[in-house]
Amino acid sequence: MLLNRASVALKIAIAVFLVAILVRLFFVVNESLNPTKDFSSMTLNSEIARNLVGGRGLVFDATRLVLLKKIEEKVGHKIDPADADEFLKGQVHVSNYQPAKSYEPGYPLFLAGLWKITGEKKFIFPSLVQVFLGGIAAIGVFSITRSFFALPVAALAGFLYALYIPEAKMSVVPYQYPWVGFITVFFTWLLIKMRSRKEGAAFYFMAIAGGIVVAVGTLMYSTLIFLPVLGVVVFFQISRLKRAFMATLLMLAVFIGLLSPLLLYNMSELGEFRIVTRPFWFNIARGLGHSPNPWGFLPDDGAIFDFVAKKRPKYLAFGTGNDYNAEIEGYLRSEIIKGIKERPLWYVGATIERFVMAASPFHWAITQGEIIEDDQGRMLLGPRPEIELWGALIASIWIIIAFFGIWLARKEWRLTAPVLLVLLFFLGLHGFTVVHPYYLNVLSFVYAIFSAYALYNIFIWTRKKLRFRGKDDQ
Repeated sequence: MLLNRASVALKIAIAVFLVAILVRLFFVVNESLNPTKDFSSMTLNSEIARNLVGGRGLVFDATRLVLLKKIEEKVGHKIDPADADEFLKGQVHVSNYQPAKSYEPGYPLFLAGLWKITGEKKFIFPSLVQVFLGGIAAIGVFSITRSFFALPVAALAGFLYALYIPEAKMSVVPYQYPWVGFITVFFTWLLIKMRSRKEGAAFYFMAIAGGIVVAVGTLMYSTLIFLPVLGVVVFFQISRLKRAFMATLLMLAVFIGLLSPLLLYNMSELGEFRIVTRPFWFNIARGLGHSPNPWGFLPDDGAIFDFVAKKRPKYLAFGTGNDYNAEIEGYLRSEIIKGIKERPLWYVGATIERFVMAASPFHWAITQGEIIEDDQGRMLLGPRPEIELWGALIASIWIIIAFFGIWLARKEWRLTAPVLLVLLFFLGLHGFTVVHPYYLNVLSFVYAIFSAYALYNIFIWTRKKLRFRGKDDQ
């Protein structure tokens, strides 16, 4: 019986993996359907990676970067790094190499390593790696769900995650943010599996693996530097004090050890004692732009830079690619803190509004229009296309079903705690900073798990009622 169940579970896992792969390959083949054009930093990442391959280190040619972005605007699509030199033919420029101060090094390092192996600097290669990781993540969702719910629920959760279009099309974009989803699923899987191995040496090895996973995640996207906190909470929830303390030490030692070269690099090359990137207050400003505000902020990089350019133009390093700097951060910090002190009730209301947006894509889509420019060059918010609103509405209904599933599973909170902590972490993070559906795709696996549980229970209830009705009719 157990062998039969294991065989069925294996077949389901393979099916989930294959479906996830096929859906993601569809968006690789049909590149026009994925949101590649929305990520200007793709070009910067590829330029840093090109210089890493060339032996120059974590730098980019600011002049070349500006030229490439102008050409991309003209042709209307991203230029494959392998074709960049062809597009730049005849363009005379003086190289201006800048250290990559304000960006995480993880993705450029990944690109450089991958291009060293393939021998060609093409975006298709990282996309294909991410297709595979998306398939593995779908199996991870199936496995996580099976740890505390029935096999049919786990199967449904795996397929929901594999088929969720916003996650699928985002996951193949050759950019660092899809890795937030991969890393979070893998880390959550480790925390869930540690419960069943809390008495053996495997518990400590998995803690070490957790340190490696979150270190890689932090190099990709600095926000994930806080993920170890979730790990520590779970260690103390599932294990005895001594073992939890030892697991914490091991995870943090590995985590800090793997990130220390970056800290040393920032100290020696940039003269800055830091690991993560700088633009914290810049993102706070973008988040405040979700609501009418005293500064005229909009939730857009360009709008914030325009604000600084009007007030403190000397702080902007125009055309260098290192526009995020300490002067801008310091200025925004003082302006925002002063504004919050003057209008505390407004800030509380705006924060509540962001939390609602974070939990409801439809509310975000209705209230946060597309950034457009009027005839005078002013940035305004225009309405989003109807098809996008329909997509956001469907996603919001799915999330409501998932929250219903969380309520149904409330008695199982000790088992589901790692997944619930991930939900609270990302909703809290973006509720206090800036909200965008791209940033919150990471929670699609949480919604897949609990919506599957809700739908399964609705199916069971419905079947029971139909059976009782059938008996009454007899």
